[in-house]
Amino acid sequence: LRPGECVCVRTQMESALLALLSAPSKSLVDRLFLKAFSCRHDRAPPAEFVSAVAEQLGADEPSTLQLIHAIQECIGKSQYAAESEVGSGAERANAALSAEFEPRLRALIGDILWAHRQEWREESIQTQVSFPRLVDFDWRVDVRAASQLVGRMAAPAVLLSLKMLANPIKSGVVPPVQDVTFEMTRETLQALLNGLGDIR
Repeated sequence: LRPGECVCVRTQMESALLALLSAPSKSLVDRLFLKAFSCRHDRAPPAEFVSAVAEQLGADEPSTLQLIHAIQECIGKSQYAAESEVGSGAERANAALSAEFEPRLRALIGDILWAHRQEWREESIQTQVSFPRLVDFDWRVDVRAASQLVGRMAAPAVLLSLKMLANPIKSGVVPPVQDVTFEMTRETLQALLNGLGDIR
């Protein structure tokens, strides 16, 4: 980046955010942030959302689009800035905004960012493309009362049931939870525990 380039980009974001001063209520601003976050992976925000916001703020649709993109950018910046800054929760959340930004709006945005920070982070983790993740598990020990093989009668076996969050294939879409159930003998279980011990 050339000197001053980052400051210029930040000023564009803040200039668009100033449109929130026309919002009739704080709850509307909060809803705008929630909706903007939910459609952050869309190629473009839903047309009905853009037109509704434009009407509520008394703005044209191009300016409203800039506002929605600025909100999404602000949320993204705050997720990283909040970890490295010191101060109260709201102060850390709105660290992505310059100190010269309109103080009342800066405080409101900071409160909103901090209030939803944890849920946004969890949703971002769940919807990113990754390997399957273990959600929950259950197990029980069964003893066979009958078997075609005499040697397997009265032999204990562990029945393990896993709830796995499927492998996400599209960013922004939460995959379904799948059940995986399998049986292990005493020897198989011991080999598994030994392997986990080696990994640790």
